[in-house]
Amino acid sequence: MPQATPNRISRKVSIMHQMWDNATADLTTAQMNHHDRPGVLPISFSLLHYVSGEDQNISHYLLDAPTHWESGAWAERVGGNFPAVKRGTPVDIAETVQLGGAEAWIEYQRGVFSRTESALAAMGADDFDRVVHEGIPAQVQGSFVGFMAAPNGPVYLGDVIDGFVFQHGIRHLGEIEHAQSLLGLQGVS
Repeated sequence: MPQATPNRISRKVSIMHQMWDNATADLTTAQMNHHDRPGVLPISFSLLHYVSGEDQNISHYLLDAPTHWESGAWAERVGGNFPAVKRGTPVDIAETVQLGGAEAWIEYQRGVFSRTESALAAMGADDFDRVVHEGIPAQVQGSFVGFMAAPNGPVYLGDVIDGFVFQHGIRHLGEIEHAQSLLGLQGVS
């Protein structure tokens, strides 16, 4: 079986981004924020959690730069309620995420995806095998990347991109498709 390489992961991430764009392009703000019932997360949670996570990971690991969210003042442009929604956030907090404007969100999302794809395209073959953590950081333990690096690390850049960008993105795309079905909308796959 072929090993993951920068070109292969870049292609997979680009296709995943297209699926995200297809899944979100026609959503209204009300649909993004729809909260079906307690314990069921709105689409806005998946959007904020995944896209801002991709933004943070690419900014930190590949660009060594501020996030697109920070540098573009997107909190003010999108508007809404943005509690920190990292791994382990209680559902009762996560279900309060609300976006103020779908159009501004989609613009931010496309900016993140474009930035990611450019950063991945600039990677060299050796970058993929670069160690980014000697051990397993606490925030990574119990995650896909943490299990890949277990029991003691190291954590490689390729694993971060595969786990925190691609695998994580596919997982939350599935959540969006499920939430769309609760709204009577059709999914993308």
